[in-house]
Amino acid sequence: FVRNLVERYDGDGIDDMPELKGAANHFQLSEEWPTVWTPAHEAKTEAEFNKAVKDYVELLKYTSEAAKQVNPNAKIATAGLTSGYRFLVYADGYITDPDGGLRRGIHYTPSQIKASDIDYQYNDAIRYIIQNGGNYFDIFTIHAFEEKDTFLEGKIKWLKDRFKEYGTDRMMKSMGY
Repeated sequence: FVRNLVERYDGDGIDDMPELKGAANHFQLSEEWPTVWTPAHEAKTEAEFNKAVKDYVELLKYTSEAAKQVNPNAKIATAGLTSGYRFLVYADGYITDPDGGLRRGIHYTPSQIKASDIDYQYNDAIRYIIQNGGNYFDIFTIHAFEEKDTFLEGKIKWLKDRFKEYGTDRMMKSMGY
């Protein structure tokens, strides 16, 4: 499927869409993670969630390899990371504004977040995607839905530090507002 899709829109004149005006070189693997990436969103246990994360990296691998086999200029973008990881960024000290720990009218401290696992499952998941999927994406996509610029700045710094930590040098883009 991926090879056929990329071939249809690569603009090389072989099996292209009739009257194709220009090549498509950028492909995003799912719209939003984990909410639209159904296996992760619907996971009822930690084991199911972890399996969904591993499955997503495998899908990144197969998609990237198939796309680049047909079009070496193809760029693969991850699903847009949702804003849910703000709490772990706050808990890790990248957001210092106490509102970074605000959820449904309750202010949580960084230590409360780490102790209670509030959205902290994202920590291992994001690290796994960057560490194990870094060779299979060219663009790491985030959704920039945040109440304050300082939240977004902290999240970007946190992600850049994860890229450094795992030796992954990738472009980051926001594809959702």
